[in-house]
Amino acid sequence: MVITNIKHFYNIATDLITGINFRKKDNFFQLKFISIFTAIIVVLAYIWYFMYSEFLLATTFFGVALTSASIGVLVGMIISGAYLAIKKTIQHIKAIDF
Repeated sequence: MVITNIKHFYNIATDLITGINFRKKDNFFQLKFISIFTAIIVVLAYIWYFMYSEFLLATTFFGVALTSASIGVLVGMIISGAYLAIKKTIQHIKAIDF
């Protein structure tokens, strides 16, 4: 694999090590994934609230919405970030000439 320019090096560094990712496609994927995952978690939390409200720590609708949305964003960000990291690592491994 030959690094052709600074942008190529920056993409490799941000994919494999750390840094801010400026790829619109990856960022849009994460936005969609986190939004959908959060919506699903909020709906499931409300269903759970109506069925088992006496077992929940959050006792109001607002508490359930805030708690489930926070969990949905956090877990959605971790899952989508892990997916992108694995996908980009595999792409870079395939690009290496042995």
